[in-house]
Amino acid sequence: MVTTVSPTYANEILTPERGEGLDDVLRDRRADLVGVLNGIGTEWDPSQDPHLPVRYGASTLDLKAASTAALRDRLGLAHPDDVPVLGVVSRLAKQKGFELLRHTLPALLDAGAVQLAAMGTGDPKLEAMFGTFAERYPADAGYHRGFDNRLAHLIQAGSDIFLMPSEWEPCGLNQMYSQRYGTIPVVHRTGGLADTVKPWNPGAGEGTGFLFERHNDEGFSSALSDALEAFDNQEAWRQLQRNGMAEDFSWERRAGEYQDIYRRVLRT
Repeated sequence: MVTTVSPTYANEILTPERGEGLDDVLRDRRADLVGVLNGIGTEWDPSQDPHLPVRYGASTLDLKAASTAALRDRLGLAHPDDVPVLGVVSRLAKQKGFELLRHTLPALLDAGAVQLAAMGTGDPKLEAMFGTFAERYPADAGYHRGFDNRLAHLIQAGSDIFLMPSEWEPCGLNQMYSQRYGTIPVVHRTGGLADTVKPWNPGAGEGTGFLFERHNDEGFSSALSDALEAFDNQEAWRQLQRNGMAEDFSWERRAGEYQDIYRRVLRT
């Protein structure tokens, strides 16, 4: 058997674009290729998380505000009413798609429509971009160059919207963390992002986040605008948060899928 970390990525690597030179081999082995989603550990749980100032759950989402206040304090941001915080925790590489923020965020920050809480290192151009946001909008954009585990948990809990505009993504974990923390993901429809984030349907009250098809400024901006519009309806937003928190991304579930694969190998 050949396994990879999400069903959609298993299909994507059959193509020349994503197969990295192995797509012909993988197509020959298509019947043996399986995508099993990654899982997340039990340490990512806002009701048990020791890194948060106040723990919370799906029935106590009002307590999430304490993490937002702590995050703003940590990054030196203002405390405006009803302004969503956009979170980023990532390796900063071209693959992660953060160039889409370069022309999208300034107008929102100029208008006072959002705040930004970002952490990561990597491509110097992307580090400089996030640094410029923080310098230009000191009350509304914060950037930590490096990695800090406590801050990572605080960004997941204290943000309202989590940004993962990856150009491609075999699976990704942060979009799963964010849903468990009641933080709504905005993601590109690719790889494991497509498999773990369900598009929000306000009429049915179903879905867990916002996805965009075309990896360009317009596609990302449209999905983010939809998320900001949903944020303005707090009743719908609460439903969206609870939907994500109810998702099961545990390793216990994934382990069963791997057991099925091993049994299949043993039978051959």
